[in-house]
Amino acid sequence: NEFGTFQFGLDRQITIKDGLIGMSKYRKFVLIDLNHPKFPGFFLLQSTETNDLRLLVLPVDFTNGDFYEKGEIESVCESIALKPENTTCFLVVSVMFTEQNQKILTVNAKAPLLVSTDSREGAQLVLQNEKYQVQTPLAR
Repeated sequence: NEFGTFQFGLDRQITIKDGLIGMSKYRKFVLIDLNHPKFPGFFLLQSTETNDLRLLVLPVDFTNGDFYEKGEIESVCESIALKPENTTCFLVVSVMFTEQNQKILTVNAKAPLLVSTDSREGAQLVLQNEKYQVQTPLAR
């Protein structure tokens, strides 16, 4: 793909029980640390069921109150039987271009992807808080 060639074992596979929003057919993925100079800290969420489905995602710390209100993601984790202390929150990234052809990165803060580091299971949920938007500009 556009980020290079990756090899991974299926022991790294994660299962998103209901699939991603709008793509429920696909439930098996791997998270690949891009280690890419243009996208430091970003991961690739690659389907193991089709080569054509991959998303750029960014992990965010949900415990410090900087991005999400303190306790909000923890409550969501507990409501779907994930332990907050063993859960990583990822946001799906979109790359958009202005009329001047400037690149803008946005994240979907409205529908975070929560992945358990213990069970390797995850879920993408829509948050009810109107504060979070589908296209939140990413300050980088």
